[in-house]
Amino acid sequence: MSKIVFYKDALGKVEDIDAYLLSESGLPGPRGNIELAQAVADWGDEALFEHLLSFKPDVAPVNSPYELLAFGRNIIRFNYPMRLTASTMFASFW
Repeated sequence: MSKIVFYKDALGKVEDIDAYLLSESGLPGPRGNIELAQAVADWGDEALFEHLLSFKPDVAPVNSPYELLAFGRNIIRFNYPMRLTASTMFASFW
């Protein structure tokens, strides 16, 4: 089982996605959990995407666990634009 498949399975079972993402972020540290961010982008729905897109640098500073939440917004925006509404797609970047 790949890490992305593992994380997608786990995301379907956790009650608090934010807490799970923060605990598995790999931050602070040398590398954020890219596989987890990709799993979120693959697994998530519009409501989750809207939520992640709300994380700005003032709430998600560099090298904090919250940065993974903000990083996920960019994976979603660039790889899955067809899954976003127009208002979400054209929301301002950082």
